[in-house]
Amino acid sequence: MSESAFVVIGLGGAGGKIANSVAEQNDGQIRVYAIDTDFSAISRLGRCQQKRIGATRFDGAG
Repeated sequence: MSESAFVVIGLGGAGGKIANSVAEQNDGQIRVYAIDTDFSAISRLGRCQQKRIGATRFDGAG
């Protein structure tokens, strides 16, 4: 199995949705990752590899 030439990384909610859309159109040539602090949101993305980082809540944000 050869390495992918391209990597797509989606950050946050909107970035994760875009990355998941790319993964749905992908035939394995592009490695796709979604990175977010909100595990419940990121776990709904079914087609890309998911990475949860940091806390699940930032006080004062939003």
